[in-house]
Amino acid sequence: MSWTDPYVNEEKALNYELGSSWQGQNLSFTFNGYWMELDNEIISYGGVDDDGSPIKGNADKTLHRGLELGLTAKLNDYHILKVAASKSWDEFDSFTHHDEAGDVDYSGNRIALFPEHLLTATMNSDFGLARTFVRFRAVGKQHLDNSGNNDRVIDSWTSLDLGLRTTINSNTNFSMDFINLFDDKYETSGYYDPWNGGNHFIPAAGRHFLAGVNYLF
Repeated sequence: MSWTDPYVNEEKALNYELGSSWQGQNLSFTFNGYWMELDNEIISYGGVDDDGSPIKGNADKTLHRGLELGLTAKLNDYHILKVAASKSWDEFDSFTHHDEAGDVDYSGNRIALFPEHLLTATMNSDFGLARTFVRFRAVGKQHLDNSGNNDRVIDSWTSLDLGLRTTINSNTNFSMDFINLFDDKYETSGYYDPWNGGNHFIPAAGRHFLAGVNYLF
């Protein structure tokens, strides 16, 4: 099959990164910074098509900058803390959006559905027969469209998860995870549709748990 006249053009990216890492007996970390320039980045325009798929297209020039941190700390013989965090600036360097209302200059606006920050901190504990984890997650504000309008956003959110692993015998392991322990109400994604009700959100699952048994034959 031959495809002609695509709706979008291919992306072109130029990426610069600089990082450092260090490892000791009980502590290790990595730190990285990046600067990425893209031509014709394929981004969400906002809204969905008749099939419910996000409407996407090219932006002229976009700029992604960010800082990333990874850390592992052995606190004692039982507890290990792992942290992954990032802060990003994702914006249009040059972009004029064309729609039925006319041309709108979005240059300098934040790109839709890019969180301002991400954080995961996990405490892994080993008590011999039982192993547990406590995981804290945080996600920053996201814009639903590219207008820069702060009334069209997914608010930042946090959540806490717990997990248990235990060995029943040499062939059998049991696990149980409690996700979103405090039943926090938040959205994970969405879009803005000016012709059909404005803001649309995709909610996260409420408090739930997963249990499993792993048996080795």
